[in-house]
Amino acid sequence: MYHRFPPGSCLEAQCEHLKKYYRPISLTELGLSLQHKRKLPPLAVVFTVDDGYRDFFLEAFPILSAHSIPAIVFLATDMLDTGRCLWVDWVGVLFNACSLPKIELELPGRPPVEFRLSSPQDRKRAALETKAALKLTPNDQRLWFLAKLPGLLGLEAPPAIPPEHAPLSWDEVRLMANAGVEFGAHTRSHPILSQVNSVDEVRAELCGSKQRIEQETGQPVLHFCYPNGHLCDFTPETVSIVRECGFLTAVTGEKGINFTDADRYQLRRLHQEPSTPLAQYAHQVAGFSR
Repeated sequence: MYHRFPPGSCLEAQCEHLKKYYRPISLTELGLSLQHKRKLPPLAVVFTVDDGYRDFFLEAFPILSAHSIPAIVFLATDMLDTGRCLWVDWVGVLFNACSLPKIELELPGRPPVEFRLSSPQDRKRAALETKAALKLTPNDQRLWFLAKLPGLLGLEAPPAIPPEHAPLSWDEVRLMANAGVEFGAHTRSHPILSQVNSVDEVRAELCGSKQRIEQETGQPVLHFCYPNGHLCDFTPETVSIVRECGFLTAVTGEKGINFTDADRYQLRRLHQEPSTPLAQYAHQVAGFSR
């Protein structure tokens, strides 16, 4: 499970390692094998990417193509349609743009807390704490707080989206889809699904994302990724809606390796960073370390 791909990473060496010691397969091959109880190749591995930022196209896609490694990218489709970043990254952008030395915020469901904002580290810490609180907040309250946040931080106008947070364009998605990259749904707006009270809203997030990608690519979307992806972030009802929407698989953020009896709607993954040195990466992929 990858997310972002900054320049100058160890991704080339990581891909060489995967090709030498593992059998990279597509998520569709994995899903069909689980559905029909077919045996997988030994040491099969699936390369997955969450969210849909443009750095995948610029940095990862050329390397994966050169090594013939299949990949799937899960798209939060509103991000591509609006040109904006995910709300979790937007919180960081807002705090970085704040020039106040400190601020008192009343996060939803919590007593007021004072944040020092006098250094980049302070602003990063404040953004992380704010995001963590919002992930545990009912979705309507989260949206209300996010709408107020620029004003609370003393920002007269929302800041521009930094280039490093640029999303993929639909033209880039189509180019990569035609080159063999799979695309899956990651909801429309990346809410924490367990915090969305309306079943219709959950269905609209899941099916809407699927339909939007199919509309743009002309290809079926068979796979879903739960935002944030831990067991507390979705419910059994969410899983039922994933099935109803016609997905073949769904992936979580829960750490682990999948065996032949895996639930194809709650697949585990191993979080990776393209900056991880090869020796550490090798242990992580093998499941020997975090």
